[in-house]
Amino acid sequence: MPTTHFPPPRLRAARSRLAFLPLVVLNLLFATRCGDAVASAEAGVGRTRATSETVRVAAAARAAGYEATATTATATATTTTTTTTTTTPNTSLVLLPDNPYSAKCLDGSPPGYYFRAGTGEGQRKWHVFLAGGGWCLTGADCQARSKTYLGSTKMYPSDPSNYSDVTWMKPGYDAILSTSPAANPTGHNWNLVRLIYCDGGGYAGTKGRVKLSAGTSIYLDGWNIFRAVVQDLRQNRCMEAPSDILLSGSSAGGQAVVNLCDWLAASFPNATTRCLVDSGFFMDAKDRLGKHGFRLTAQSITALHRPHNPNCTFAASSAQQWKCFFPQYTLRSVATPVFIFHTLFDYIAAMLGNQLPRDNTTYAANCVREVINNQNASAFEFIRLTKVSIAAAGTAAAVAGVSCKASEKEAVLGVASALHNQIVAIVSDRPSIGAYIPTSSVHTAATNRFWTTPWINGTSVSGAFESWSRNPPKDVAVLLHD
Repeated sequence: MPTTHFPPPRLRAARSRLAFLPLVVLNLLFATRCGDAVASAEAGVGRTRATSETVRVAAAARAAGYEATATTATATATTTTTTTTTTTPNTSLVLLPDNPYSAKCLDGSPPGYYFRAGTGEGQRKWHVFLAGGGWCLTGADCQARSKTYLGSTKMYPSDPSNYSDVTWMKPGYDAILSTSPAANPTGHNWNLVRLIYCDGGGYAGTKGRVKLSAGTSIYLDGWNIFRAVVQDLRQNRCMEAPSDILLSGSSAGGQAVVNLCDWLAASFPNATTRCLVDSGFFMDAKDRLGKHGFRLTAQSITALHRPHNPNCTFAASSAQQWKCFFPQYTLRSVATPVFIFHTLFDYIAAMLGNQLPRDNTTYAANCVREVINNQNASAFEFIRLTKVSIAAAGTAAAVAGVSCKASEKEAVLGVASALHNQIVAIVSDRPSIGAYIPTSSVHTAATNRFWTTPWINGTSVSGAFESWSRNPPKDVAVLLHD
């Protein structure tokens, strides 16, 4: 008796081919609509264009309550994007003078970002990087900041390699921003978007224009700046159907990642989104005076900028909104997988938290070195001291005559202990969170040589992050100090 196939082989083969049609059509449409834009970006060709189309807000984002104000399903807006020709391959400066949210930098200049187009398989994959640079806490502080590169886009060159005036903020595309497969195995060929940090409020402010004395004004538009950039990427950079997204940030940018991670993931629900917090896990802990110095900073930022905090369960309470600033209070409510890098003895974080004096970087660096090498530190069982890791971290050489006060040593060790305990507890609660916490004083690693430094068990931050990012819910890289 002949074998009967249900359905017949020819029909099954036809169905199999048809099953791939949606993907083929999607790729064809992407190539047709975005091919010219990608090719132009790769050639470094600058252009200015105005496009009028519907502003699309993801239903998932609206349902999750991520919009700061009520919105209709669609709204029509015109966005003018200015792209400046550069001499750096694949890189362009994009300014947004007429964005749909009327967002501005502190000084009223248009917000912007540096863009590098993805290539090959990376054309539908996106890395959005949030630059850091602290915060401004008062109107006068923000006005002073508005006259610097941290409050204006007027000082940013079209060619990011020509940035010798502020070398540490130079968008040099190192480490996780690199096009080198060796330094950046996963994302070297992805689209790269490096936001210019010019709002002073951690990409979260919603207050808008604030009038100061003598007829001057500042603009506290961090949240709208971030939304304007994402909208421009949709309209003008073909970020319509991304397959993968990485949102990362360093220092203040890393702290902002915790706040924005779920919103970005909900805005692109079909993409695989992951987030990286580089030296942004600032702690609400006692300072050298026995007070909570960083808490006062958070309270000032909250009062001045009126930040939008979509993930924070404390946002509805005016008395506790300041908690939304600290990842120790907010990270558990973030649904998107997050990877954390933060050193146990981050000396910049110790200065910001007032565990160490805020006006002397050299003293702070040497004080932390003294604490790490102090025999008394062995009383903390969670610290396994290795002077090799300290040397690799490039901590400043000891200065003769510099000695930490007992209150400073106690405060620094207290923050290290609290940080360790918080990371362990959060990772235990949330298996999709990865962490790399070395015994070092370094502040930020994602964009410099410390990204590939093998601090813990011969594994670098890069190696741990790559392992985690392949499957964060099941393959969590949790490496704590060495």
